[in-house]
Amino acid sequence: MTPPMVDGLRTMELGSPGEMRAGLNGLVLAGRKTATAGLVNQHEDEAEQTEQVGERLALVDDSRTRVGVVVVDRVDRRRLADVDWSFAQDEGEGFTSLEQWRQAHRDYWASVGYQVTDASEVELIWFHLEQGLDTLAIHAGQEPDPATGAVNVPIYATSTYAQDGVGVMRTGLGVGYD
Repeated sequence: MTPPMVDGLRTMELGSPGEMRAGLNGLVLAGRKTATAGLVNQHEDEAEQTEQVGERLALVDDSRTRVGVVVVDRVDRRRLADVDWSFAQDEGEGFTSLEQWRQAHRDYWASVGYQVTDASEVELIWFHLEQGLDTLAIHAGQEPDPATGAVNVPIYATSTYAQDGVGVMRTGLGVGYD
């Protein structure tokens, strides 16, 4: 099977489409998620190629639109039982224990049709977000919203305008008050 390509790069599609993928992409773009785990059996069933150190991948959303580019720093294969706490923390998803990390991954893989045991082989991928002009222009100087994790400034559909005096609107605003 030919892997999906975007802008000449193989894609990295994290988690399941929808809220999960949007959240995981947000963690990558915020710099908090620098690793991900894949189930080796699933990669083999889908005839996916193993990521290579130095490879650039297009991080994509549900519509396969590139939202960033990541560069693979390290790839390793281990049994699920041998994944360590350091890797679970690098995934940046807020796990509080290694057992919680393992159970969340068992549950996820079960939801897509794979039964996983401690002996199941997983592929661990560490990466960093490439700070190209597009990423820098979008995210420069922004910290993720602490309540929601949003990495982009929200757009509000309302505005309040300062006046030069009571009932005296400023001119040149181009909003119908001139």
